[in-house]
Amino acid sequence: MMTLRFTTADGRSIRKAVEFMLPYADEPAKPWPFAQMKGKHDKPDFNPELRRAVLAYDASAFEAVISNHGGARSKRFQLLFVK
Repeated sequence: MMTLRFTTADGRSIRKAVEFMLPYADEPAKPWPFAQMKGKHDKPDFNPELRRAVLAYDASAFEAVISNHGGARSKRFQLLFVK
């Protein structure tokens, strides 16, 4: 069974993946520098995943990104993943 703290032999982990995505989920979001594999999405909502990461990793940097999104506190995911 894999845990939240699992890291591969070459240093990859779910936490590092979330940290990589933070600048692209923040407000204002950093432009995505890679080729789009599918059509561009209007505005993806990473807040539910970031809330899970806050709870799993106790990471204030993830919480800071959520707080930059206006109205995030009133969203349904806040009820499901209480801080």
